[in-house]
Amino acid sequence: MKNKTILALFWSGVDKFSVVGIQIILDIVLARLLLPKDFGILAILMIFVTFSQLILDGGISNALIYNKNKNTSSDFSTAFIFNIVQGFLLYTIIFVSAPFISNFYQINLTLYLRVFAVSIIFNAFSLVYRARLSIDMNFKKQAKFSLLSILIAGSVALFLAYSGFGIWSLVALYLVQTFLNSMFFIASSKWIPEILFDFDALKRLLRYGWKLMLSAVINSAYVNLYTAIIGKVYSTRDLGIYSKSFQMSIFPVSMITVVMQRVFFPVLVGFNHDYKLLGKKNSQILRLSMFLFFPLIAFLFINSEFIVITLLTEKWMPMIMPFKVLLLASLFYPLIIINMNVFQVIGNTKLYLNIEIVNKIIGVIILFFTINKGVVAISYGILFLFFIQFLVTDIMSKIVLGVHLLHDFKFLILQLVIISILIYFQKFCTNLFVNFFYFVIYTFILFVFRKNYIIKKT
Repeated sequence: MKNKTILALFWSGVDKFSVVGIQIILDIVLARLLLPKDFGILAILMIFVTFSQLILDGGISNALIYNKNKNTSSDFSTAFIFNIVQGFLLYTIIFVSAPFISNFYQINLTLYLRVFAVSIIFNAFSLVYRARLSIDMNFKKQAKFSLLSILIAGSVALFLAYSGFGIWSLVALYLVQTFLNSMFFIASSKWIPEILFDFDALKRLLRYGWKLMLSAVINSAYVNLYTAIIGKVYSTRDLGIYSKSFQMSIFPVSMITVVMQRVFFPVLVGFNHDYKLLGKKNSQILRLSMFLFFPLIAFLFINSEFIVITLLTEKWMPMIMPFKVLLLASLFYPLIIINMNVFQVIGNTKLYLNIEIVNKIIGVIILFFTINKGVVAISYGILFLFFIQFLVTDIMSKIVLGVHLLHDFKFLILQLVIISILIYFQKFCTNLFVNFFYFVIYTFILFVFRKNYIIKKT
């Protein structure tokens, strides 16, 4: 089991890291070719498509993984048919609503949105196939498909961007990638869905999945609320600055977190009968994530101005400050996701949903006080929210598992103190010296505290 988990983690990492790596390179090249307003328009399109994708799944994929030893052929076929019907229904709603959305933003979005939303239908066909591979922990095949899809889609997008097609190059990137990925999943699978729909099976899957879906929808609605309001209150250029700052800070961290969650969720489910052991395993994952993420984020923060100007050119300079603030916010993102994952593992989706609702109510209040103060103030609001979310999820997960509340705080505080010192010294030293100093200090901490914080036997 241990070797299988390590292998699954490796291939899941290859899947996400290779795709994210290529995506970052594509974003850099496209950002140099296109204007911030193009990315602002893309951000508006993504509001409706990502929201629909969450409703499309309905938490059913996680339900199939959670019940991995109890699923029948009827369960898979029912989930497949349900996804297809939902996919076409959601696309129809967006198709009809597109002119009204264009009028709301006073931008001609109708054709862009109708074409972009076709990806919902493509994705509907592949969800069950992906879930089956995750149940088998076959992340190698998923990695190959994702890598091939982004390479082909990226080539199409670059050709269109160089040819002067503007926003259409961004639309094509997402659309072609989704289509190819879905086709690869279907073509490579030996499973063929039956024309069979079992309402009892659907109820059973939704009984576990609907709260997760609602929680994800609430989270997506909240995240997209920022995009929707900034796009309405400010210009598409300002929205492009915000979305690119968010994408370059929290997006890479979220992708790495997805890698860990995809692998550790089916693994941790095997320990949900023993909360004490589950608490130890989850604590190890928390510390591992801090060890992986914090150095990366610190490096990006220290070199943020150089990164933006060198990679994206000076037209993106207004994003430097919000980029730095959102990098600090991203420190807490993986810890929040890992803590929330505990409630899914133990099947307590009601608590998961309730915590999500409370967090988002706090977030809306923060947004209310920051929305008219500019993109930087909004970014500081996100930083404060993520810190509050971390405290809430960490305390609740430890109470549920019976773990001491300060169990992981020593390592967290140690990491935050080091980063704070580096940020202070950055005012007086060159980035090269600060980077070197951080490398030395972090290596020392890894050596001294490796047994206490990183490698802990259970």
